[in-house]
Amino acid sequence: MVQGTEDIANEPIPAWLDQQKFEPFLDRDFPDLKKIKSFRIEPTAGKGENYTTLLLRANFVLELNDGSQKSISYMAKILPNSGNRENVASWKVFDKERNTYGKYIPEFEQMYREAGKKISFGPRYYESRD
Repeated sequence: MVQGTEDIANEPIPAWLDQQKFEPFLDRDFPDLKKIKSFRIEPTAGKGENYTTLLLRANFVLELNDGSQKSISYMAKILPNSGNRENVASWKVFDKERNTYGKYIPEFEQMYREAGKKISFGPRYYESRD
């Protein structure tokens, strides 16, 4: 039985998860980035849909050096601030996902590239160094 299943969809978005947290990813993905025109972060789950993590979507509208605009979204998955935090952390979900998306999937994709096939198995993985 899972303990501490309070709904985290209504948790406030942490103040530390701001636009600056995403700037290293934007700089890496958009070397021709001129400026960030807009930033909005929002929860992705509705009431009662999640109790293990807080999954958020960060939406950006970017202006590139050539004057064009680009819309992009990044997902942020963080531990809840609720009483369930310690329990969820003990499951080591993030360690498992870090290995899967940060190590194993890129290794499989590299094997396919070496065999002459370009395949992408899943979403791109980004990890904040803070």
